[in-house]
Amino acid sequence: MKDEILINYLRDTVEDLLDTIEKTKEECDSNNSDKITEGHFIGLVHVLHVFYLQAKAFNLDPLDLGFKFDPEEYFYQRKDS
Repeated sequence: MKDEILINYLRDTVEDLLDTIEKTKEECDSNNSDKITEGHFIGLVHVLHVFYLQAKAFNLDPLDLGFKFDPEEYFYQRKDS
């Protein structure tokens, strides 16, 4: 039971971070972005990447936690300026 609670906690945290990253990415891709927003985006991706690496280190399937890909892929999805 406790393991299930922890998995749900991690999944919800990952989903919240992914949602925030998507919104911040949209801001960064707009013409109105600033360096603070871009720094916020980079920090969020870094935090999520740490979650991803820790999941793998603890033999948890990142897909079970809501990951669809390695969060560092966000850096390659950025709109070219």
